[in-house]
Amino acid sequence: EPISGVNQASLHVLVDDVDRAGEFTWSAGQASASLASLAEGAHTIAVSVADSAGNAATSTPVTFTIDRTAPQTPIIDPAAGQYTNAQTIEVRGGVIDATPASVAVDGITATVENGEFVVLAVPVGAGPSQVIAVVATDVAGNTNTATVTINIDCEAPVLAITSPAANAALVGPHITVSGTVTDATTVFVDVNGESMTVSDGAFTGLVPLNDGAMVLRATAHDLAGNETIVERTILVDSLAPQIVILEPQPDAITSAASMLVRGTVTDQSSTVISAGTVSQASEPTSSCFG
Repeated sequence: EPISGVNQASLHVLVDDVDRAGEFTWSAGQASASLASLAEGAHTIAVSVADSAGNAATSTPVTFTIDRTAPQTPIIDPAAGQYTNAQTIEVRGGVIDATPASVAVDGITATVENGEFVVLAVPVGAGPSQVIAVVATDVAGNTNTATVTINIDCEAPVLAITSPAANAALVGPHITVSGTVTDATTVFVDVNGESMTVSDGAFTGLVPLNDGAMVLRATAHDLAGNETIVERTILVDSLAPQIVILEPQPDAITSAASMLVRGTVTDQSSTVISAGTVSQASEPTSSCFG
């Protein structure tokens, strides 16, 4: 404030209890100084001065903080290199600073609370990658930018079962299932919930199955969450056919040069018998031969 009738020599400026009045200069009735060498952290300043009549006045001490350190915003989620197929992604992390800080993620104001920031829906572009920028600014005006790069993949894996063939009849209780799978990222395959071994674009593994008509359900999913499902029906038959000879009768005696052999065969899959011909079937059947 303009000073009139003030005894300039009586000026005392206590900064952290150290009188720095000697650094102040007078101009147009005002005293000013640029206080250098103040460390980061909290400081106090108090001023006292007297007028020409000897009346002295002392100010109430004022506390202020020096902050030259930019806030740090370690990004917790998403992880660097993470894959996504979503249109938006949640971004969250920590906020480290001596003073309160505001945070923006790709220009969207984040919620900051208890040393953490979050934006629930940051738009995701077409890819194949995207750099997400987190900008933090504290009350002193210090600014810091942290970034994380994510990968964008909206293409589902290409999946096919190559073995067993459709409607194949196989002996259980474990069936080897094989096939091919391709994707731009690492891909995982399971068949009826059983994890398959995946290598060089192919998968294989054992699947436990009960007897009867069974569906093989192969599922492939990649790191972005894209999923492909293919199915194949097979017949599991772990029981041998049941054969009953009707002719000749037990202990029969004959002098004929040839003999009729007749009987029945029962099985849940297609059946072949060398003594005659039976019909082919994909469901449990009872057939005659001879």
